[in-house]
Amino acid sequence: MWRYVIAERTDSRIVMMTPLPHMSNLERATHLSLILLSVVSVTLLLERRFGSHSEAPPPPQLIGKALEVPGFHWNPARMHTVLYLAANCHFCQESMPFYRQLLEADRQNPQHSPIIAVTPEDPTALRQKLRNEHVMLDGVYRVNTGMGLRGTPTILIVSGSGIVTKIFEGRLDASHEKEVAAAVGMRIATGERVRVGAAQAPH
Repeated sequence: MWRYVIAERTDSRIVMMTPLPHMSNLERATHLSLILLSVVSVTLLLERRFGSHSEAPPPPQLIGKALEVPGFHWNPARMHTVLYLAANCHFCQESMPFYRQLLEADRQNPQHSPIIAVTPEDPTALRQKLRNEHVMLDGVYRVNTGMGLRGTPTILIVSGSGIVTKIFEGRLDASHEKEVAAAVGMRIATGERVRVGAAQAPH
């Protein structure tokens, strides 16, 4: 049942009022519960999207272990950069300028260091996205979702024998970008940009 207050005259002025609903105690309790649930849901979403996962230690089960990428063969004489990405990953998109920097640095490196992408999804969409962003890698491969990675984007530095030596999770700041490049014998120029973000859990 609604109670309507159309207007009230105060000191020769008419103040328009908004219709007010008449609610029972049960209705009020239900509305409050829905509001509380919405606040909790938004808080969890923000923590997941903008939390500081990139500061967390890397998954220990992968460091020092062999990485299997079906269809790709490790070059025994080179270090490798492996980008764990997803086509619809927001932080992957924002990391594209860094990936282009890596490719440019590799072109200037007398010893080519392979850079590949792996994804838990059908790689077709990711290949197209990388082409659109002019990120021309040495290959895009599909891997098992149970390989132990927590989200995208993640960068793995892998030895010539396929052993994971370093892991960088999430969207990186300038200092970590330089560390990635140095791990495979490359140098990149970085500006004043600060880009820090969490890894996004794959869908």
